[in-house]
Amino acid sequence: MRIARKRRSTSARSSTALPAGTARVSSSKRSRTSNRVLEASPRDLADVYAELGDKAAATAAHVTRLKLLKDDAAKATTPKQAQVHDYARLNSLLALGRGDDAVALFQQRVWELPGEYEPWARLASTFFKLDRCPLAAPVVQQAIALSYGTRRLRYRLLAADIAHKLNDVAGERAALQALVQEAATLPPALADAALAQVASARLDGLAASGP
Repeated sequence: MRIARKRRSTSARSSTALPAGTARVSSSKRSRTSNRVLEASPRDLADVYAELGDKAAATAAHVTRLKLLKDDAAKATTPKQAQVHDYARLNSLLALGRGDDAVALFQQRVWELPGEYEPWARLASTFFKLDRCPLAAPVVQQAIALSYGTRRLRYRLLAADIAHKLNDVAGERAALQALVQEAATLPPALADAALAQVASARLDGLAASGP
């Protein structure tokens, strides 16, 4: 009788056991997640948490990152040094829904560095991401005028994207044509063939849709 009961007990345990390997996989996943969090710098934690789908932790990490980057910028002795982490600050500000603060940051930068293309490009990109395309259009043209090489090609594509959102077909076509033509004049290392192909494909699409 004792043997029979032992067999039934073993059978019961087997019927409720998790599939083989389930616990090991879950534990391994938790371990990988923990490692990513532990290995990330405070400035990268927001991105790690966002990829892991932890919105609350990502929000808290963005707040922390903004403070760290703002403190770093405050230690800079020139506006050029202060703008080093502006792109990361932009991403955190937008993630926190602080679009107006992002605009203010880059408006300050273009005032401080009017001859630099990056502040103009970042201001244009910020306006574009906030769906303020009428404001973005003239700003991106300033970025194009000040830039060169691959960066100018990218800003021309941004100009095309802005025109597209404004339903400005002629402006979009002009920006894409300028990109393709300029890419053809650049050395291979600067031409960014993939970018030119994207622009060419969009031009074909515009041609197919009519004037």
